[in-house]
Formats: sequence, C-alpha cells, structure tokens
Amino acid sequence: MFEESDAILTLPGGIGTLEELIEVLSWARLALHRKPIIVLNLNGFWTPLQQLFEHVVSQGFADKELLNDTVFVSSVEEVFPAAEQQLLRAKA
Repeated sequence: MFEESDAILTLPGGIGTLEELIEVLSWARLALHRKPIIVLNLNGFWTPLQQLFEHVVSQGFADKELLNDTVFVSSVEEVFPAAEQQLLRAKA
C-alpha cells in the first residue's frame, strides 16, 4: 500500500494506526521517502500526539524537522491543500 500511495493520511484510530504513522515518520526521518504525512485531527483526537511530538523536539530527542514532516489538520477540507503544500516543500 505504501508504494502505491502519493501521501499518507492518518485518521483517528487505535494502536495499529499509531504504529503505522510512527513507521512512516521513521522512514521520512531516515530519508526513505518524501511523501506528505497528514494527520486528520478531528475533534482534537490527535492533539496529545501533536503535543508529544513538540515535547520530544523541545527535549532534544528529535530534530525540528519532525514537526515539519507531519502536518496536523483539523478538517477534511484541509487535507488536500496540506498534502499539496508538503509535496511542493519536498520538491524544493
């Protein structure tokens, strides 16, 4: 599925969803792909994860690029514009 995708979209979900998200983020940090990673944060579902990412960066355990690799959006309407922006960023 990953090979056929143009972008990664994470919806609210359970531990399997979280595991898949962390895996593609790890691949991005290892420069194995430059696909947009969008997290649909409906009703603040992923806000604690977003805060955890910010905390990990602020404590020096991850580079600030982690926050650039992952785009959190709060509505379905924001998904495609965010993915397009990430694709443009990846080409730069």
